[in-house]
Amino acid sequence: MKHRPRILALVFLGLATIVLRAQDPLDYALLARIQDEGLNRSQVMDHVVWLADVHGPRLTGSPGFRQAAEWAVKRFGEWG
Repeated sequence: MKHRPRILALVFLGLATIVLRAQDPLDYALLARIQDEGLNRSQVMDHVVWLADVHGPRLTGSPGFRQAAEWAVKRFGEWG
């Protein structure tokens, strides 16, 4: 019983090694492109303003809900 913690630690270390070796290498160029897109061309705040401020609070089935849903469908349609 006194060797049990050592055995568990070795099993954990072996599993961690397997998991870490199974990962694909990081594509830093792709990560840089994603970061650049998010920091320099993000439209998140524009969308939040339209949904939260322009269309306001909306209960299911309310006119605001329908307007927000139509806006989202139109926007996604523009994106393809």
